[in-house]
Amino acid sequence: MSGSDAAIPPYAAAFRGAIRVLHVTSATGREAAGVQAAVEGMVAGLSTRPEIDLSLIGLLPPNEAWDPQAMGRATCVRVSSWPPRMFSYSPELPRVIAGLRPAIVHQHGIWQYSGIIASQARETHGIRVVVSPHGMLAPRALAHRAGRKRLAWSLYQRRALAAVDIFHVTSERERDDLRALGLRQPVAVIPFGVAVPDRYPARANRGPMTALFLSRIHPIKGLLDLLHAWAAVRPVGWRLLIAGPDECGHAAEVAAAVKSLDLSNHVEMRGACWGEDRDRLMNSSDLFVLPSHSENFGIVVAEALARGLPVLTTQGTPWWPIETHDCGWWVPVGVDGLAAGLQSACRLDRLALEEMGRRSWNLVARSYGWPTATNRLTAVYAWLFDRGSQPECVSMDST
Repeated sequence: MSGSDAAIPPYAAAFRGAIRVLHVTSATGREAAGVQAAVEGMVAGLSTRPEIDLSLIGLLPPNEAWDPQAMGRATCVRVSSWPPRMFSYSPELPRVIAGLRPAIVHQHGIWQYSGIIASQARETHGIRVVVSPHGMLAPRALAHRAGRKRLAWSLYQRRALAAVDIFHVTSERERDDLRALGLRQPVAVIPFGVAVPDRYPARANRGPMTALFLSRIHPIKGLLDLLHAWAAVRPVGWRLLIAGPDECGHAAEVAAAVKSLDLSNHVEMRGACWGEDRDRLMNSSDLFVLPSHSENFGIVVAEALARGLPVLTTQGTPWWPIETHDCGWWVPVGVDGLAAGLQSACRLDRLALEEMGRRSWNLVARSYGWPTATNRLTAVYAWLFDRGSQPECVSMDST
């Protein structure tokens, strides 16, 4: 592979056909939300590829349940980890990785012990290392618990990232965040995929017009901005439905804002919902809203588009295609941008919104299904072993 100084792993000579790839993640519980969905979809999709012999290590606390059935045909290995969850220390991890004998380790997330082990495996055995940061190197993410992260960066994370052969990111913005940190390795820009229904999902909403927020209840998601925008517009005939798991106790702040803005008759908070309940909420809504301050991808936007919903989201997400394809509104971060988007969206009737939703479904079916993403990632893996030319999705450092 051009740009890599590691020798071909000794393990690679043992399998002339499939490349042995090991994914490592601690995002296996519901609290992992979008990261969990991304890892499950990626691994399940890659497990169908004949070019890849795929395994997955799930780092979990001893008492946490895990259902590996969502991972397709990948070989799944549970490895117990110790708190804190951010670091996920596991004394058995080096032994398990050595036993699986991968040619590539694909690490999901950073700050974790598995990243240290992957960098050591590269130095010792020439194993290739791929890292998907999942937005954890974005400026807003680095600012959260900044002191702890600066210490981790100096102790181990800088060295671990220096051993990465290629990064996988989901947007040009996330790639630029890596370059701003001085990371000069190749970067593959491959958006996550979603499961796309075979046909446009018919809307099931016959009640009030509904705008749906469905994500983590966390300050970075911009819910307080959304509530102030809703209070400013107060769209007639509409309600706002807020659903998702509480983080950092932020749900209490959101509920207090609902009350102080006199929105109790217009806003409903549902709490966390999963599986079929998520699908029902999307099918019975008319508009999806994600007011985030920052997202590396925002997989929930792709999920909403796949369910045939027009989307209102901010320029803190990389979802400019919804505007160019007339699937929704991509507005500046903050109250004013959201208020302008709500005014435009909520003046449309249900039929016009459904027409936008059809374009949403077409966009995702064409560009954001998992087969597209896994085709590109498979090409990246092959390129790491000089089994193909440099994929178009890979960019090299231009400095």
